[in-house]
Amino acid sequence: MGCADGESSQALRVRAAMERILALAALALASLLNFNTHRADIEVGQDLMAEEIESLGGDLIQSTFEQIAALPFDAVAQPASANDLTGPAQFGGAASWDVATDLDDLDGATVTRRLQGASGGGLDYTLAAEVAYVEKSGGTWREVPRRTYFKRLTLTTTGPDSFAATLTSVYTAEGQ
Repeated sequence: MGCADGESSQALRVRAAMERILALAALALASLLNFNTHRADIEVGQDLMAEEIESLGGDLIQSTFEQIAALPFDAVAQPASANDLTGPAQFGGAASWDVATDLDDLDGATVTRRLQGASGGGLDYTLAAEVAYVEKSGGTWREVPRRTYFKRLTLTTTGPDSFAATLTSVYTAEGQ
């Protein structure tokens, strides 16, 4: 009976070892599934954050263009000719984005705006403006070194998570 007891205890040890291996395998599988679930949750959270960043950036660009559209084309309200308009060398010089008195004051201006995200945290976006006189040639607006009745504003916006957008709009002198 010693041999049978030996086999029986050997079989019990093997069985116990197999049960431990199966328990460890089940634990490893559960951990892997849990890790994948957390990874998926993180990816969804990152996607939502990216959507919020783009949405806020788009809203900022739209409101900025509305603010810019309210500015006069030039310091000279009713020019008799294009030569009466501000010269390109005098563009820029606004002490602050918010105190620009006409469109060309924004040339070279940069401002950072902090917007509140849904999570309550602040997100910083930087706006940079360039203004130039342009004329249309072959269906394309091109920059020219002289005064015209047309100014092109290029607004570049950068923000969190590599958000970047550049928009361009051409403005016309009133009455032209």
